Amino acid sequence: MKNLFGLRPFLITALVLSVAVIGCKKDNTEINPSSGSSVEGTWKMSAIKASPAIDLGSGQKFTDLFDLFGAFPDGRQIVSCLKETKITFQKSGKVTTATSAVCKSVDDVGLSVQDNSTWKVQGSKIILTDSDGTNEYDLSVNGSVMKWSVVADDDWMGNGKAIRYTYTIEFLRQM
Repeated sequence: MKNLFGLRPFLITALVLSVAVIGCKKDNTEINPSSGSSVEGTWKMSAIKASPAIDLGSGQKFTDLFDLFGAFPDGRQIVSCLKETKITFQKSGKVTTATSAVCKSVDDVGLSVQDNSTWKVQGSKIILTDSDGTNEYDLSVNGSVMKWSVVADDDWMGNGKAIRYTYTIEFLRQM
């Protein structure tokens, strides 16, 4: 899958790595992610946010892209699949996923992780690498919440006028 609803590689990586809001003990202590130990473990995606809000011309604005995806055919199934898929960042630097049964009903959402996928943390960045290349995101981890952010210019309207967005993927740690 190269492009879903005109999304940039950042969002495609989110789909590839995919990952539901479940109850976790909240901890407001900011963790320094530079060691990588705060990232190790299993996570599920809880949101993909955009700032400023995305307007597709209907006047309805979207800040949570899961709401946007839900407006398209099969979108709700895609969102369920994303929220229920677990992504594991192993201490060895390998990345794996475990998709749920919900994903079986969704055509090519791009939820496979290549066998050679790796991750590492450098400073406040997370770097993901596979045979398609390397993607780098700003990283913050606060207790059971991990956020990846990137700034990108996108033309959601398809009118040749790109707008600068900050995209943030939010994950919740699974116990």
